[in-house]
Amino acid sequence: MPSERVQRQIDRLLDQAEEAIASQDWMAVGDHARSVLRLDPDNRDALTYLAASERDPTPQTTLPAPEIESQRPPNITVPAPENEEDLSRARLEQYIPKELLAKLEGARAKGAGSGERRVVTMLFCDVTGSTSAAERLDPEEWAEIMNGAFGHLISPIYRYEGTLARLMGDAILAFFGAPIAHEDDPQRAVLAGLDIVEGIRSYQEEVKNKWNLDFGVRVGINTGLVVVGEVGSDMRVEYTVMGDAINLAARMEQTAPTGSVQISGDTHNLIAPLFEFEAPEEIEVKGKSQPVAAYRVIGSKAIPGSLRGIEGLSTPVIGRDKEIGVLRQVLENLHQGSGGIVCLMGEAGIGKSCLIDQAQKEWATIAGAEAPWIVGRGVSYDTTRPYGLFMQRLLQVFGIEDNDSRETVRQKVATSPDTFAPEVQSIVVRAVEALLAFGSDAGGHQAQGETLQNELYEACHGMWKAAAAFAPTVLVLDDLHWADPASVELMIDMFSLVDEVPLLFFCAFRPERQSPAWQAKQAAETEYPHRYTEVNLSALSDDDSEILFGNLLNITDSPPELRDMILAKTGGNPLFVEEFLRTLIDTGAVIRDEGGTHWRADTMVSDIPIPNNLQALLTARIDRLEEDARRTLQLSSVIGRSFQHGVLQIISDSSIALERQLTTLQRAELIRKAGRIPDLEYIFRHDLTREAAYNSILLRERREFHQRVGEAVEEMFGDRLDEQAHLLAHHFYQAGETQRALKYSIMAGDTAARLYANEEACTHYTRAIDLARQGELENEEIIDLYLARGRAQEVGGNFENALAGYQELEQLGRSGSNPALELAALTVSATIYSTINGRPDAEKARALSERSLLLAQELNDHRSEAKILWNQMLIENIGDHDYHKALEYGEQSLRIARMYGLDEQTAYTQHDIARAHFTVGQFPEGKAASESARRFWRETGNRPMLADNLINGSGIFYAHGLFTSGNELLEEALEISRSIGSVLLESVALSAMAQSHMESGELGRALAAIDEGLSKTESAPDIMPALLHATAASVYGLYGIAQRSLDEAIKAIGLASLSHQVWYFQIPLALAHLKNGNLTEASEALLPMYEGPKMESKQNMEYLGIISPLPYLIRNELALAQQDYDRVLSYSITPRDQVAEGGERIVLPDLLRVRALALNALGRVGEAGENLAQARIAAEAQGSKRALWPILIEMSQVASIQGNQDQSQRLLNESKEIIDFIAARCGSPEMRYEFLNSPHVRLVLETG
Repeated sequence: MPSERVQRQIDRLLDQAEEAIASQDWMAVGDHARSVLRLDPDNRDALTYLAASERDPTPQTTLPAPEIESQRPPNITVPAPENEEDLSRARLEQYIPKELLAKLEGARAKGAGSGERRVVTMLFCDVTGSTSAAERLDPEEWAEIMNGAFGHLISPIYRYEGTLARLMGDAILAFFGAPIAHEDDPQRAVLAGLDIVEGIRSYQEEVKNKWNLDFGVRVGINTGLVVVGEVGSDMRVEYTVMGDAINLAARMEQTAPTGSVQISGDTHNLIAPLFEFEAPEEIEVKGKSQPVAAYRVIGSKAIPGSLRGIEGLSTPVIGRDKEIGVLRQVLENLHQGSGGIVCLMGEAGIGKSCLIDQAQKEWATIAGAEAPWIVGRGVSYDTTRPYGLFMQRLLQVFGIEDNDSRETVRQKVATSPDTFAPEVQSIVVRAVEALLAFGSDAGGHQAQGETLQNELYEACHGMWKAAAAFAPTVLVLDDLHWADPASVELMIDMFSLVDEVPLLFFCAFRPERQSPAWQAKQAAETEYPHRYTEVNLSALSDDDSEILFGNLLNITDSPPELRDMILAKTGGNPLFVEEFLRTLIDTGAVIRDEGGTHWRADTMVSDIPIPNNLQALLTARIDRLEEDARRTLQLSSVIGRSFQHGVLQIISDSSIALERQLTTLQRAELIRKAGRIPDLEYIFRHDLTREAAYNSILLRERREFHQRVGEAVEEMFGDRLDEQAHLLAHHFYQAGETQRALKYSIMAGDTAARLYANEEACTHYTRAIDLARQGELENEEIIDLYLARGRAQEVGGNFENALAGYQELEQLGRSGSNPALELAALTVSATIYSTINGRPDAEKARALSERSLLLAQELNDHRSEAKILWNQMLIENIGDHDYHKALEYGEQSLRIARMYGLDEQTAYTQHDIARAHFTVGQFPEGKAASESARRFWRETGNRPMLADNLINGSGIFYAHGLFTSGNELLEEALEISRSIGSVLLESVALSAMAQSHMESGELGRALAAIDEGLSKTESAPDIMPALLHATAASVYGLYGIAQRSLDEAIKAIGLASLSHQVWYFQIPLALAHLKNGNLTEASEALLPMYEGPKMESKQNMEYLGIISPLPYLIRNELALAQQDYDRVLSYSITPRDQVAEGGERIVLPDLLRVRALALNALGRVGEAGENLAQARIAAEAQGSKRALWPILIEMSQVASIQGNQDQSQRLLNESKEIIDFIAARCGSPEMRYEFLNSPHVRLVLETG
């Protein structure tokens, strides 16, 4: 009769068995029943439950039939097969694990067997010397030898839960990872290979003694993507693998020396820290262009390394301060003599082991480096080894190693360590002897059932109580989810020690309710709440994930979407982040050298695969699901990261109880609800889980599923297809439905383009173009697709890709003798080369326009002709700057456009003809054309052109000192530019905004606007950052910060050197030289503005902003600095034409101030005062504090000369107030210092 304590354990186990029966979890039923029978071999309930679990076809255990027999408790009779079906099953069980057998039978019953895509580790093993041996022996004798050999070859395969796929005369093929996957399948395969080589040795001696034959074995292993599935029918079925990866496994075996295990580089990458290897060799493989690396395994490392982490990269524990604080307090309590139980829970890779390492460091700090910290770990392939978790520690205590013979083990056990107290020494020795003989055929009396358990429990209680009584002790039990049930029961029984001695049970495991570890958690929190601490690790926050990413791999030159993609897929799981970064390194996507870590430019972020070990980890989780739940997960993965219940219901098999399966998937924490309105929606907790499930589906099944999903979405959203067009395009494309994929790709592209989601629009249009070229489309349809994609690329500033697409269209027209396609491509290409915001190149633009004009006239294509004439107008604007000729082209374009009702082309031409009108002084005509175009852009919703028009309009207002009106236009332009994602327009607008801030005295805001623009133009044409640097040079120069002005001007010249606009950037260079006192260099830089017959018009380009009118000011200040006062007075200040709306030219206050200085130098003080008074009025009208304070200084000096000291002091104080205003708004202490120490400002501040 069991004791009261044991009976309580039996009752709890029987309750758990009954719960498992209710949920049809027959594997758990069998485990619980066997646990009961170890305590009470005659328990009738347990015998009944075990028999039920054995009859049920659901997977139970991976042990082959002989090993199952050895695990049965005494007095249990295994019933003999009752019929032929049972006999066939029994025969199969000799070679096939029960999980596999059950899956095959289930597949046959459902008519399935289609196979799956898997990353699998394959093992080939053959008997060497078999050919010559077979020739010398009778076939019956040779069969006897090979049957014996197969027992030694097959047993390790099943021990590590592999699948025996094929017996091949004198060889076997096995694989690890299907139909049941484990996250450590490569390690299992290598361990099985080592066991085969070691385990065959005794049989080799037996064969040598009996038949005088020598033979050996060799093993080859490779890991790779294969298709796994059934070949055959009825009970003659072979579950096997197919794919190129299996050939490499065979080659590893063929080239391996006898008595060795040889693995490929792919397998080595996954398990390298765990084993010792010989130096790699390169071997030739048929079908491979290059030799492949092969590694021979020596054996397991005495102290295995970690599979976590990346060599050369490290990071401290991130985002776990709260958890570390909790553990620190528990350890402090332990040091003070209080025992405890800690359950540290979290999903795989969430950071449990890292937190344990950190806790060990805390313990060393608290209790000293020698304080007891003892670690035991669950092993994934030892879950059926009774008391395996505690045997690890006992074997360490006695110094028993894996390769010790039985006799050596007995000798070591007999020599008991002297560290045990005398009262527990004999108990521990007896318990170890019993454990080592458990389940073996060793002779002599063995303790069984309750007697054995009592001795073992008494030994462990005594050993750990004595250890903790000597010094506070931490017993770490990591990966407890892999512990065998017997070990967990023993640990639960030992929990009572925490009330007696300072012993801390530190249990770490995954929150899997079906694992034995969960029982330990429940027992601890219910029976020892006063000693219990629970730490649950959740995913890292986005900020902490960012820090982890940056700490591990700060990749230079990486695309911006790389970090976003990795952080989105990994969902705050540190292991997932590490493994993705490792994949980047292993695949060569990033290169690490002395200069740092660099992104390989030709790598596509979307092509980065899910790391193999993460695929295995996630596949192992998925494989634990029942077949219907697993199928539901696969179907959901086809729909997407998030999926609607309605769609899933439509595509699911009617035989699947969908609600039950979704509940199962939620409990397994694979999916969660994302929302209920307008339809119930779910989302995968990790996109990697979705990807792993999706990757397991055969390609032909994927196509079928995608078609079902697409048709389901059409059915559900018949009146809102444009909202779902992106999904429909994706699903029908993956289904191979070309016409529907084309239809929805165009629809999705148009929808994205309307929203200015330019990158998405380009993706959809590119797919549509690829699909369209496979069929027959009209010219207009092909042209529309290419131009639509090009527009999206141009708005996003991606001109190189836009030009490449247009060149592709041109080539398509040439190769197909289709001039309409060629004309369309030439015209839009010319436009890019004709615009300042594109890739301005007048020579290329002119050549393309001339070619396209001939084609347009040949085809009588008036639309294209009007556009080409518009292009030629643009060319004159950016090339030779013959604005009168530009007006001629513009008027011709307008005449054709209006004649044929081409309203959009009319607006484009009006938009840009305004520039020519303004430049030749025709302000009313220019304003009318610009405003007419603006109305059209508003009416048609063309936001990019509206933003460009507003920027141009603001430039006109700014040039004439009307900052308020200009600011209104510019604010709207900035809002539009940002909303449509046009960095080019935004940068131009920011440059113009900087001018407004500069004039109003907001120096810091002006520089900040320029910096923001520069940050957005990294991939923009050089002309754009050149413009921003030139604007910065002008701002610094006008504020007297001379050296910074020169630095920025040189940058601008360097960036603009390849364009036709170098003359424009000479202007700020001339200003910078002038402010630095380099008068000769300033003259040389200014000279191009006044050379050549076509340069005169450049002096009127004030609408381009602050830079264009600066030559007037520089010219006058240069003459003043050269003390050529008469030349200063000879320059006219009055504009050639009257300024519209009463505005004043932006540099008028500065010109009047310089003129006053020349007059004052000539002694004409009164006239100087009059000019300064006019200058003040103009500056105040403009609101230009930048221009006003120097004017006030000069007025103060004139007043002083005229003897009006009070007025002089008042004007000086006003000037200082403005200087203080500007200084307070410089944006940084450094800039404030440089402004206040500029020569002119310092002179003012030093004046009393």
